[in-house]
Amino acid sequence: MASNKIIVALNYFRKTLIYKKSLVGIKNALSVLPSIILRDSDMNNKRFFIKQTNKMLPFVVLLTVSGSAVALEKGDWVGRAGIGYISINSSTSTVDIVDVGPVPGTGIAADDSTSLAGTIGYMLTDNWGLELLLALPFKHDLTSNVALSGALGSAGNIATTKQLPPVLSLNYHLMPKNSWRPYVGAGINYTTFFSEETTGALRDAGYTDLELGDSYGLALQAGIDVDITKEWFVNATVLWVDINTDAKINGASGAFGPLEIKDIELDPLVFIVQVGTTF
Repeated sequence: MASNKIIVALNYFRKTLIYKKSLVGIKNALSVLPSIILRDSDMNNKRFFIKQTNKMLPFVVLLTVSGSAVALEKGDWVGRAGIGYISINSSTSTVDIVDVGPVPGTGIAADDSTSLAGTIGYMLTDNWGLELLLALPFKHDLTSNVALSGALGSAGNIATTKQLPPVLSLNYHLMPKNSWRPYVGAGINYTTFFSEETTGALRDAGYTDLELGDSYGLALQAGIDVDITKEWFVNATVLWVDINTDAKINGASGAFGPLEIKDIELDPLVFIVQVGTTF
């Protein structure tokens, strides 16, 4: 299902930029993609994402001139920078009370987030390239499900955390000499969580310490570069990232004793809009 959404999004982006080389065409391409891919995602983060991509439009329009393609070839470095949106597809995980056992039906979920993101790549051949995805920290609120909210006596946010999800990928560029250049790739993700804090009902229940384990997993992506000048291009990329973590929750006055939540599956879709160049 996710792969079909990615294909629809990339085709829309390509057609809009090719046949409507204007401010309206570019704006339509940048603004509609989050709605195609992320229809059920957090609306505040989505609005922020679209607002930030629209801020890039004056820069894109000023650069837009007719010219030859930014052809990729062996030995090229490719740099991109822009806005990234993480749409979390978290599954409910059971809360385990240490020395007691799991509490059926209890679990947590994470919300979506937006941050600055960018990639640096190196072309190994005309078609194959290595790419490293980097970003500023993404911040997420963790919320309790119905069963856990009942146990805590209150619903809502129970914790916050920040994470960095760098991805190293091997990409195949289908048409490296064209003015629009689709590519697909696969790689390895390492996600580290930090600045974890308990909030709301969880803190009120006496839990002050939260630790989320780091994660290693597969990452798949599809993207497209579309030229806007002889040196610059715009890019849209969609990634699926396998992120799983365990949570340990402690507190000197914790109402239920130490808690563990294992196998929290986040598995987000990451959508990025960027401006790039080669050097």
